Parts: sequence; C-alpha cells; structure tokens
Amino acid sequence: MPYLDPEQTAAFDRDGYLVLPGVFDVDEVAAMRADADFILELIVNSFVAG
Repeated sequence: MPYLDPEQTAAFDRDGYLVLPGVFDVDEVAAMRADADFILELIVNSFVAG
C-alpha cells in the first residue's frame, strides 16, 4: 500500500487537497465521470420533479 511522503503530507496539510497524477487509468476516470454525470442527473431531476 503506497503512503504519502512528507512533502505530499505537508502539501495536503497546507492546501487541503492533494493531486496525485497517474493514480487512475483512463478507463477508471471514464467510469468515475459517467457515475458523476449519472448522480448529477438524478439530483437535477429530483428538483425538477419535486
């Protein structure tokens, strides 16, 4: 299991987020985007219908 190095931990502590390029491959990112779009559509439709 990979751990953050001290520089990454300090950046997270300072900024409140951390960018880790290359953690997910293209297919994983596409799946997450599709899921996010689906969730957004559910939220928008719940306001329109409700």
